[in-house]
Amino acid sequence: MVETVEPVAVEEQMKVTELEGALLAEWVARALGFPSADAVPVEQCGWEQIEDESFRKDWAPHEDWEQGGPLIEHKRITVQASQAGDWRAYMSDGWGADGVQKRGDTPLIAAMRAYVASKFGDEVADDTK
Repeated sequence: MVETVEPVAVEEQMKVTELEGALLAEWVARALGFPSADAVPVEQCGWEQIEDESFRKDWAPHEDWEQGGPLIEHKRITVQASQAGDWRAYMSDGWGADGVQKRGDTPLIAAMRAYVASKFGDEVADDTK
């Protein structure tokens, strides 16, 4: 008797260095332990005042210092300008430990990429399709 084997779906991967915009925000939320960017509590997102109404801000730690700044501080992410004109962010688990370094066009993008890579490695599932 011949046994048939179901083909295993291979999950496509995306490089963390290519994450940007809403997709980067989504992966930062997942790195923090939330199922999605929409699940990040308002306490971490903040409020936006438009005329007489307040609204929950969208989760965008890659472009909002009120969201990304505390994460950089809490996770002890080092950010510095590079000679190439972009930004580098570095994270390590301790003295002498190998760390994670990522680049970005802004300090926040570099830092958020480094944070995502520290949790998931250099590639993440491309489940946006």
